[in-house]
Amino acid sequence: MQGKEIFKAVQQIHNIMRKHGAKNVLSKLQQLDTYDCSKTEAEQIDCIVSEVAKYYQVTAPSIFATKERGKCSEARKMCWVLICQLVMVSEIQIAWYFNRHNSVIYKAIKEFRNMDRTHKRDREFLNIKDILEPIVRKQLESITPIN
Repeated sequence: MQGKEIFKAVQQIHNIMRKHGAKNVLSKLQQLDTYDCSKTEAEQIDCIVSEVAKYYQVTAPSIFATKERGKCSEARKMCWVLICQLVMVSEIQIAWYFNRHNSVIYKAIKEFRNMDRTHKRDREFLNIKDILEPIVRKQLESITPIN
């Protein structure tokens, strides 16, 4: 950053602090550390997204897209479930990474935990998860050892 850019950034922060209060702004800035993923975690998440996209025959950007529905939506939920199980990140960090509200992630994970193999749609989702999980585990182990 150049001196002029730094000055503009500080000026914007000053204006935001005047509007919302220093305590609120500092609280949000501190939260950035807890929301952000490490480089390794980001690589692991991208690996999962890549494998899931390949299986569902969609693109990785479409999994991150907010307006994509159908197969992309199911693939996105599969990513969240696999990330939650295989990567040591919180649901809040998943929400941050996918640019979603954390309640969306909580709801999807809760739905997964309540799935029942006797229901057709649940069984299909769980069967796909059973197929993808060992593939993803193998890919993740090439990045870093996991549990």
